[in-house]
Amino acid sequence: MIAKHALLYFASKFVPAITSMLAIVLYTRLLSPEDYGRYSLTIAVAMGMNAILFQWLNLALGRYIPEQKAEEQIRWLSSAVWGWACLAIFICVVLWLLPLPDLFPGFAIVFSCLALLAASQGWFDLSIRLDNIALNPLRYGISSAVKSGLALMGGVCAVYLRLGVEGILIALIISLLLATLFQWPLWGKVRLSQVRLSLLKQMFRYGAPLTLTFLMIFFIDVSGRLFLSHYVGAHSVGIFSAAYEFTQYVIGTLLIVVHLAAFPLVMARYSADGVEGAQQQLKSTCELVIALALPVCVGFALLATEISAVFLGEEYREGAAAIIPFISLALLLSVVKSYYFDYAFQIAESTLYQLVCVAVAACCVVISNMLLIPLYGLSGAAYASCIGFAVALLMSIVLGRRVFFMPRLPYKSLAQILVGTALMAAVVSVISVDHSTAAMLVKAAAGVVVYGSVLLYFDFYQCRTLLKERYFAR
Repeated sequence: MIAKHALLYFASKFVPAITSMLAIVLYTRLLSPEDYGRYSLTIAVAMGMNAILFQWLNLALGRYIPEQKAEEQIRWLSSAVWGWACLAIFICVVLWLLPLPDLFPGFAIVFSCLALLAASQGWFDLSIRLDNIALNPLRYGISSAVKSGLALMGGVCAVYLRLGVEGILIALIISLLLATLFQWPLWGKVRLSQVRLSLLKQMFRYGAPLTLTFLMIFFIDVSGRLFLSHYVGAHSVGIFSAAYEFTQYVIGTLLIVVHLAAFPLVMARYSADGVEGAQQQLKSTCELVIALALPVCVGFALLATEISAVFLGEEYREGAAAIIPFISLALLLSVVKSYYFDYAFQIAESTLYQLVCVAVAACCVVISNMLLIPLYGLSGAAYASCIGFAVALLMSIVLGRRVFFMPRLPYKSLAQILVGTALMAAVVSVISVDHSTAAMLVKAAAGVVVYGSVLLYFDFYQCRTLLKERYFAR
């Protein structure tokens, strides 16, 4: 069941992911590292604000709406929309009144676009979350594809019209709002008379610890770029962001499809069959997450030079190639934590422990950035990311056991994955091709073949059995 839903969500995420990666390829050729640094840091800060202010509504709907009947769902939706509108007005008024450029003169941020970008992203996330809850990956994918396509076309037009970074960000804001028109049949049912403050309070009680969690995650994700901006300059922010975002788009797209497919199924099994049913579903989730994350992250680390040469602009390549292996490690730790071990906190509704995990990790990564970036520059920010996500994963494992008994790790499956990844890495490491594009394609293809062959040999996740039944059964 997870595999089927994951394939559907992969299809729905494929176009947005390709578009986002194409945006990095184009922008690193059309923009200087300084301008790309301003663009990426503004988006990162706005996404952090969105996570802090709006995501508690998003997550609370995902937790509670599946349990409600149709009439009660309208009350939840109406209350969530009212909460978003109040917060959007609040953030726009406050940020436009504050003299942010004077308060933070050392940061490469387009302050004029922050409020609208954060609010628009919050509305978009809330809209597509409804499709995820309704197990409707098609509409989810259409909205995501439209948003990405419009943002890229508008951004490129803004560059050629010499509208600067501000024009690119405005195009992104417009694309976020237009893409939510596909959810209008759902939002059209919202009524002010159906708003219930009691439901908003319930959502806030569930999401408030998560809001603080997102604040800590914001520090983990963005503090490196903020310290780079302060200590080194916007040029280094642009190089770090290009490397980090490209790696994150590839790895994140592959892994989030598993999460989008798995989490609703885990919650459904928990509601229907209790702890035992949830544990069975979680075991399958663990196998798929690690089976995808480990070889992809190792592959990115091994192909860092080729990836940088093929996809990034010339001014970005040398610096990006040096830090992509460490970024890959950080993202591996992050996805295993977020898409498996953190489920314990969400199932048990114990978000306070989740806050403790990321708070400790945030403190570690901020201190690491302060110490390492002045010494090592770009590499220091990458080292700090690894430290932060390693601490977060360790804390999630330890504290998660206190609130929900996660199933025993599938050691047999993990051993098969490790063998496949090790053989893949050995083969990729010995291949030598002069041309960067050819080298990347040949090494990637060889890695996929070797890794896939090992999993087939071990009949991982019954893949060989299923292939026999589907194509070779009489």
